[in-house]
Amino acid sequence: MSLLQQLIASIQQNVQKYEAAIAASGLPQPHLWEAEPYALDDPEKAANAEAYQYMNKILADTRAIEAIVTPSRYKVIDTAYGAIRGAAVDTAATLGVSDAIEKHGGSATLDQLSQTLNVNKNKLGRLIRLLAADFIYTETSHNTFENTRHSVALLKKTGAEFFLSLSAEENAIAATGLYKDLTAPDTRDSFDAAKSAFSRVYLHKDQSFLEYMMSPDGAAIAAKVGAGVVPWLNRVTRGGLLHDYPWKDLSGITVVDVGAAPGDSGYDVLRLNHNIKWIFQDLAAGIGMLKATIPEDMQGRVQSGQISFVIQDWYEANQSQGELWYLRGVLRELDDDKALIVLKRCAEGLRKTPGAKLVINEILCTCPYYKPSAQGSPAVPSVSIPSPQTPLSDSGNLMSTSAVLFFGGKERSFEEMEGLLNQAGLQIQKLYVLRTFTSMLECVLKS
Repeated sequence: MSLLQQLIASIQQNVQKYEAAIAASGLPQPHLWEAEPYALDDPEKAANAEAYQYMNKILADTRAIEAIVTPSRYKVIDTAYGAIRGAAVDTAATLGVSDAIEKHGGSATLDQLSQTLNVNKNKLGRLIRLLAADFIYTETSHNTFENTRHSVALLKKTGAEFFLSLSAEENAIAATGLYKDLTAPDTRDSFDAAKSAFSRVYLHKDQSFLEYMMSPDGAAIAAKVGAGVVPWLNRVTRGGLLHDYPWKDLSGITVVDVGAAPGDSGYDVLRLNHNIKWIFQDLAAGIGMLKATIPEDMQGRVQSGQISFVIQDWYEANQSQGELWYLRGVLRELDDDKALIVLKRCAEGLRKTPGAKLVINEILCTCPYYKPSAQGSPAVPSVSIPSPQTPLSDSGNLMSTSAVLFFGGKERSFEEMEGLLNQAGLQIQKLYVLRTFTSMLECVLKS
């Protein structure tokens, strides 16, 4: 059996298992052409863990088919021009192409769209067809377009345009500094946020992304983060974060949220569990932002003391106390030495409360697959996806590389994280594989 035939057979088997897992989750089977979101496009509606396992396998094998049938130079061209696709989807969202199609009743000619959007017909058609190759829009007949399940994610009401603008503009500019970041003597071995690719290429000075965002000069980027990253991108991981860790079973505890800003994940957990106390910790600027943006439905909990705000440098001895310490997206911004200090401070905090735990929500560096090597086994990548790691590894690796460009920090594998925790006097009690591209490490004091 040829490799292509092996891949087709593997995909058929995994599709059957995927559809069974979807059905067992009480969800309808996925669609593509309908201009409405599928259930799994809503982060709050997650299928069971098996569905994500088979999703990962299907994606690995379908990418292998594409790689087999695509000549090498075309494959390299497609990868090299990825930035153009990013710019195209950003432009479509900013223009409001999806909204314009809806305005015309769900199907619109190129003439109608160009007039509605006040852009050149030829250029617009080129842009939409580029995205249609990835099933973001579809052409039903010559110069007539409709939305798909994926293009409705670009509607203005979703806020996608703000995240996509950050990705296609600031992130793309920072990406041009990737080679120098890897090779220049002063950045090659550095994970300093003030020396990141963003700092060097976009700012042309040694200033971290967060410092710049908090300054008057960074107001435009701060607006994109506030309008795009928090309400749109963070929702991608929110379903897994809320429902794959037992927050709802933690009654009467106090959570110490170290490096909490912008605070959205904490508020969502509090909406899920009304019997948790939450301490938001950050530097003065972060606490100021948190206090200025308290959601209306959380005001009462602030007044009652269920929610509190503490100015805290995470490198200093921590003044708070709680049964659960929470680090979300903190360690990835730090090199090993600095991350170790933070973890040791958390360990000191855990010692104040018997039985206290630390949970770390991070992207773990993942490998999409290992080259199949076992004799007698199908030579398909889906049989050699390493474990433990989270699903959707391609998305996770893109996001982690983006974080390195912006923050200069260090993404870590499960094994690297485990080693760092052990040095801090902590050990992993359980890995929660979330139904997204992040994971949750539950840690306790080392016995």
